[in-house]
Amino acid sequence: MKKLMKLFFAFSIIAVTFLSSCNSKKEGKEKVADTTNYALPSANGAIGEIYLLMDSAKWEGELGAEVRKIFNETMPGLLQNETRFNVSYIRPKSFNRVLKRTKNLVFITSLESNSSDTEKLKEFYGKAMQDKFVETGEAYMSAGTDIYARGQKVLNIVSGSDRELMKLLKKNKQSIHKFFADADIARINEKMIFNTHLKNELKKEHGFSLNIPDGYKIAKDTAQFVWLRQPDVKWDKYLIVAYKDYESEKEFDYDSVIHFRDSLCKKFIYGNPAKKDSYVITLKDRFRPDTEVTELDGKFARELRGHWQTYSQTMGGPFVSYTVTDDENKRLYYVEGFVYAPSKDKMPFIRELEAVLTTFETN
Repeated sequence: MKKLMKLFFAFSIIAVTFLSSCNSKKEGKEKVADTTNYALPSANGAIGEIYLLMDSAKWEGELGAEVRKIFNETMPGLLQNETRFNVSYIRPKSFNRVLKRTKNLVFITSLESNSSDTEKLKEFYGKAMQDKFVETGEAYMSAGTDIYARGQKVLNIVSGSDRELMKLLKKNKQSIHKFFADADIARINEKMIFNTHLKNELKKEHGFSLNIPDGYKIAKDTAQFVWLRQPDVKWDKYLIVAYKDYESEKEFDYDSVIHFRDSLCKKFIYGNPAKKDSYVITLKDRFRPDTEVTELDGKFARELRGHWQTYSQTMGGPFVSYTVTDDENKRLYYVEGFVYAPSKDKMPFIRELEAVLTTFETN
């Protein structure tokens, strides 16, 4: 595991930026807001929703085009061209009491302009941030929590020129994405009601812990494999946890992870158990899954995002998974969430499944 630990250490260093918020975990949940601050109203908004404020002329120009490129980037692993976030532009002078309750806010200010919009934006980031910019003369970001509402995340970005702002946005694109995605995941886990009985039952039988939302039922529970399903009239959501003896670092290779997934699906997961050709496969030829190094349960993990379909091609949808080791028990775990939701946007489903998977822990 030495090579993996080096990679994980490097990943951890990159991930610790000024955008990282202080998290506290309790039973697999992340506390997002100071819920004792009842003087503020509760923040509202859908999963992935962001309200963005900047000068209207800048929004229509080159800077706005770069901003849209950053925030409207396509979410990996989805066949449909869905963005990571749903961004709505708000002109600064229209920012009223109702809009201030939005869960995710971004203020972008280029001091290259002295328009009325820019003057209004200066009011939002305050004197301390203005002094910081005057002191350094550099583009600057500041992340805040519960500024206008409880459970809210705010990102303030300011620079003396459009060019410096664009450089800063490009440099911190991944951190910005993570900042708001993590906020969504924490809020989902904060509100979700979990099945404690089922969680304890699986922990006793299989040695792992996962906060399983109410409504999920066991579809398959056998040696080293658990499949859970939450059916609905319009969609189905699924969770998989599988494990085997850990043998070598090669099992974290991209192709090895996909091979393990396909072997599990062919053996256990069918769109229709009565039809042998309805087993689930990973779409690889015309839509190759995305992967990256991340962490789960504080350990090095391989994340995979892609599209599944039944071999008979009658069903399909997106999935997100993590491969991680339990060093104490020398096990390799594969945990996945996937969804079948025809004619529905998939991003909110995947974000919800991510939230569940982040609660995974080994003994």
